[in-house]
Amino acid sequence: MNALRIGLAVLALLFVLSIVWASLEKPIGESFSAIVADPWGLVTLLDLYFGFILFGLVIWFAEGRRPAALLWIVPTFFLGNIVPVLWLILRLPALAERLAPRSG
Repeated sequence: MNALRIGLAVLALLFVLSIVWASLEKPIGESFSAIVADPWGLVTLLDLYFGFILFGLVIWFAEGRRPAALLWIVPTFFLGNIVPVLWLILRLPALAERLAPRSG
């Protein structure tokens, strides 16, 4: 379990570094315009936000449908998948425990 959490943390760090690199290379507004102008770019964005909604539902139910879950869900739509990755790193042991099949 700890190896998985460490792996997720490494991937999160690499993702943040890629965001920093991309930000230094080109302004996001310039790139965003090109993405939404392309039909496949638009489909990719729709797919991304659909994934945000789906993972937001996982967070919502895993957190017991508390308003505190919104503190994880809402930033996802602005900061991207780094937020769910951080949530997963923190919640993975408890989540695995809840989802593990029970022997009986």
